[in-house]
Order: sequence, then C-alpha cells, then structure tokens
Amino acid sequence: MKRIDAFSKQTDEQSKIDFALEDSGTWSIRWAKQELLETKLDEKLIQKVHFKPFDFKYTYYTGKSSGFLGRPAGAVQNLMLQNNIGLVCYRTCGVNGLDNIFIANGLIDLHLVGSGSTIFPLKDSMQSENLNLEFRKFIDKHYKEHFSPEQILGYIYAVLFHKEYREKYLDFLKIDFPKIPFVESKEKFLEFSELGSSLISLHLLQDDALDSSIGEPLYNDKNDKNLIIEKPSYNAESQRLFINKSLYFDKVDSSVWEYKIGGYQVLDKYLKSHKGEAIDYTHFQKIIQTLHKSLEIESKISTIPL
Repeated sequence: MKRIDAFSKQTDEQSKIDFALEDSGTWSIRWAKQELLETKLDEKLIQKVHFKPFDFKYTYYTGKSSGFLGRPAGAVQNLMLQNNIGLVCYRTCGVNGLDNIFIANGLIDLHLVGSGSTIFPLKDSMQSENLNLEFRKFIDKHYKEHFSPEQILGYIYAVLFHKEYREKYLDFLKIDFPKIPFVESKEKFLEFSELGSSLISLHLLQDDALDSSIGEPLYNDKNDKNLIIEKPSYNAESQRLFINKSLYFDKVDSSVWEYKIGGYQVLDKYLKSHKGEAIDYTHFQKIIQTLHKSLEIESKISTIPL
C-alpha cells in the first residue's frame, strides 16, 4: 500500500522514472491515479494475484478497465474473488508439449501460464456451477449419476496431466484449447477425479501431507548464513540446489528441478524473479515438496488407461 500511496502523490513524470512506466492505448498513469483518487486508496481493494505458479503478488483491483489496471477482464476475474477455483490454460501448447495447465483460487496474471492465460471459473456469480447445460446433461446421462462440479473438474485436471493424453493429442493441443475425452466406466471416472482433486489441492498449496525430508534448506558454510538469492545453481549428482555460495536446498531430484509450467522451469523461474531478495525458504521448500508429490500423483494418473 505504501508504493501505491507514493505513486498516487507523485507527478506523472516522476512515476515514469520510479516505476518504469509508460502510457499505452489501454492504460495511462493519469487513469490509474484518477481511479485511486475516486476510490480513496481503499485498502480493501488490495488483492492477491497468482503471478507465476506458486508465486504471488498484490495489486489494487476494482475490476474496471482503463483505471489502475488497463484491461483486467473484470467480468471473469470478479468471479475469482467469490470463494472460487478456476482451471487455467493457454489456448495452444508449445512445441515441447502441454505444460501450460494450472489451477487458481484468486486473480491471475495474464502471463501466469503463457502469453495469454485464460481462466475458467468453476462457479458463476450466483455460486452455481459454471458448466454448460448440454455438457451437464451429457455427464449425467453418460455416467447415470450427478457428479459435483468439483468432481468433474478433478477428472478434467487429471486427464490434462495424463502422459498418454499429452503425447497422443499433442498435434491438436498445438492449435487450440484442450478437448477432454471421457472414459466409459464410472469407476474409472471417479478414480481419475480423486487423483485430479488431490492434484488440485496440491497445486493450490493446500496439501500439508508433504515429505518433510525433501528440499531441506542447509548451509554449506555455517559461518555464512546468507539468505539472499544471488546465483542459483543445481547439481544433479548431489541433488543440491544452491541459491548462493552457502545456502542450498537438499534432495531436489532432477525431475523436480526440470519441472515446467508455462514453458519455464518452476524453481528456476521463481529464483530469477526474486533475485537479490532474501528467500522465503519455508515457502520455497514447500514448492519443492509440492512438485515432488505432483510427479508422484501424475505418475499414478498415467497408469490408468484413457
């Protein structure tokens, strides 16, 4: 809030210098300051944003365009402030495969999983399921049971992380949004749904049943307890991820270090985004443990035939 307060009181020219800002066709410093003035710098409008996977920032959010934010897509983003979760994806995947799938329970940055991330909220403005009526009829008829929207999302999320799905439909995933195949068996649907729901909770950092031995922060030199992220380096042989000469995270498997979402290695991207800052080692260790468990659940998902 201090940064926003300072921004609101500066001249436009000073704001350009201090915050590296430039006006565009969809946003201007004047519009941003005008909205701050009209809303009286209301602290209640400070909202948490999914900036990158497992990485959060805060912004001043009213949902209106051409204000503090240029085009916040308020009609959709507002739904994410109402006890909601949403599937996040990018319209096409990269040449290396589908790695732009994620889940969010709040506002998202446009570049969360790609250059134009799209979120599909599970609930509408009335807190009813945000599912197409024809799709709902299909599910009910196909399985002869009325599954909850959370169960359906769990199934979809599991399929999107299925190795066979990602390989078999790669050419289609390169040109459009993912299309979801539905298994014939109700029992198999529920099996996928349960694993997908576990993956959702995990990716929302809501799973506390993590392996505490993974990613422990340790010092190479006990006389040098430096917490600043300086030059990250990973040693596959020792499974150590250093953030500077002394502090490292232990037992980081190479598959965890290489884990990608949105075209970037999650751990590497996090460290580069926070270079020069003191690391929140508790949060970073949880990310490591989350990715480790994610790979385990994804492996289980991929054993179920589609």
